[in-house]
Amino acid sequence: MKKKELFSRLIIVLHLLIVIRGTIFVRPRDFNQFSVIDLHAVYQIVLVAMCLSILLLSRRFFSEIRSISFRPLGVLIIYYLICAASALWSPEQIYTFYKATEYLILATSIHFSLSLISFDKVERIVVRIGLAIISLDAVKHVILGGFNIQGLHTNSYTIVAAMLALFGLANILSPRSTEDKWRSLGLIFTSLMFLIMGTSSASLISAATGLLILFVVTRNRFVLLVTLLSLIACALYFSIDDLLALFFPGRTLEQIQHGTGRARIWELTLQQIRLHPWLGSGFSASSRMLEFSVTNAHNGYLAVLLGTGVLGLFVFFVFLGKLVFQGISLSLVSGQRELGCVIAIIVLCINNLSFSALGEGWSSTSLFFIAFISMQEIKHRRYSRPLPSLSIPKL
Repeated sequence: MKKKELFSRLIIVLHLLIVIRGTIFVRPRDFNQFSVIDLHAVYQIVLVAMCLSILLLSRRFFSEIRSISFRPLGVLIIYYLICAASALWSPEQIYTFYKATEYLILATSIHFSLSLISFDKVERIVVRIGLAIISLDAVKHVILGGFNIQGLHTNSYTIVAAMLALFGLANILSPRSTEDKWRSLGLIFTSLMFLIMGTSSASLISAATGLLILFVVTRNRFVLLVTLLSLIACALYFSIDDLLALFFPGRTLEQIQHGTGRARIWELTLQQIRLHPWLGSGFSASSRMLEFSVTNAHNGYLAVLLGTGVLGLFVFFVFLGKLVFQGISLSLVSGQRELGCVIAIIVLCINNLSFSALGEGWSSTSLFFIAFISMQEIKHRRYSRPLPSLSIPKL
């Protein structure tokens, strides 16, 4: 086995161990003890330190980081450097600095790992990472809430499922090989099963929006037919009460109208933002120290504004803009073969309005989000590479 393949596999294994720690071995803890270093936290710190040590042992790591300096991932690194700097005015300085540093190490390590893999294998590995995260996160919700609709209801693994479902559908509609299309068909069915099982309205709305954008881009009648038939079937088979019970299990109409508690969280978040609008209140820790404690602000953009202020939000929007335009560029240079990348990224950006998928600390699903963004970067680099010029001998 080559040295670079060994590094790549080690990094992926370490990342999966981190995911397992946050899913299968999840432990409930008091919200007020979020910064307490217990045995689980030590385990996480050790794994992150091992990722960092592998990066420092590789000579190619720093050259790879330089190659993405002005690309979306490079801008994301700049954003998290600002997050690290926000520790200076954070109420939990050590916690803020660690969470920002942790994200930088884990994000750059998974990108570096994928950059070492053969181009033909990158997409397959990223999809497998996504499916593994969906399965493990579903197991976590069963452990915490039981095997029922209320227990499985979430907006975490359903984001991954929505992205993979739209990615697979776009691949089927793109000029790909028959083998790729059959593989994508299996991906669609698996992802849809978890998407429906999670009953997350935000993920379903983002998936429906992605489906609409896919139709507009491809003008494919099959996509339009599937959308219309789904809407008609829901209208004929379900009543309004049935749909509310399906998509908002255990919620009253008043809770649904107020975003099942999100409206109050956003109100408190905006109040805190007004106190420190330009530089924010400190990355990651500030959302956990609102009037009533929560694990995140349930809106990635408000979380960025709360933690790093207008400065951080500006850099974050530059990152998202470059990311979407890179996806559009990739679709164009590949002849729409890679259309699924930009569709999935748009689904992620929409879902970020309801769940802090991007912009806050590292979570179990962050591995897939960064791996997917890295895959788009690697593909864009490959397709944008100019063909070698042919030298014509002089007569």
